[in-house]
Amino acid sequence: MQRLQLLEIEDQPWCPAFLRDALTDYLQHVLKLAQPYRPMAEPLAQALCHSGAERIIDLGSGAGGPWLQLEQTLAEQGVNIPILLTDRYPNTRAISKFKVQGKGIDYFPDPVDATQVPSTLLGFRTLFSSFHHFPPEQASAILEDAVRKRQGIAIFELTQRKTGPIITMLLVPLFVWLMTPFIRPLRLSRLFFTYLIPLIPLVAFFDGFVSCLRTYTPAEMKKMTAAFQNQGYLWQTGEERLKGAPGVVTYLIGYPAEQAANGQGQSERTSV
Repeated sequence: MQRLQLLEIEDQPWCPAFLRDALTDYLQHVLKLAQPYRPMAEPLAQALCHSGAERIIDLGSGAGGPWLQLEQTLAEQGVNIPILLTDRYPNTRAISKFKVQGKGIDYFPDPVDATQVPSTLLGFRTLFSSFHHFPPEQASAILEDAVRKRQGIAIFELTQRKTGPIITMLLVPLFVWLMTPFIRPLRLSRLFFTYLIPLIPLVAFFDGFVSCLRTYTPAEMKKMTAAFQNQGYLWQTGEERLKGAPGVVTYLIGYPAEQAANGQGQSERTSV
């Protein structure tokens, strides 16, 4: 079906901080339990090694996404480099949490625009479950900014613009109701707006439904890279099936050819 550039409540400047944080906390809890991005640790580690990156700059980090678990998985792949989380609306509670829990992870406290990352924040850029938030012009600008500054970039998405994943979003309110007691720290505002006034479950469903309709396909991602074919970048895109669960991870990975270790070139990796 055709991609629709609809509105997600979490993206809006008027969205209350408590609601945005509750939504990103829920998403991180799901990622912690399911670890759906674990299969992408290997291709990400390869790209990091080929690019010679000395740091990861994660964009649109929300409450931290998969990084507490993914950091360990990358270490198993032989990659041990610092990880800096960033967001346009930094999650202040997550900042405090990562200062305590994150070994090689830190959270940048100032807002960061993914289309214009400050030149002081050099490193291999990653986006987990956030690329679909951007309309085509801004999505292309994210890639253009990485290419212009000669930084590697990897994009990973769990949602799909297909009937099955869209129907699955009907279960999101139930998941929110079941998981909320286990999300830490336990907050009265989260309990109130989940069980007494079900604002969080309803917004989570709405934003998840819209996310599916906004998600880019591998073909659309590949088309975006066409503008950079003469910029000396190596690109790979495709879908990787989840292990032990239905669904796939859609991905786009690119880095400067001149940084490829030992002259290694583009690798083809498409598994559906």
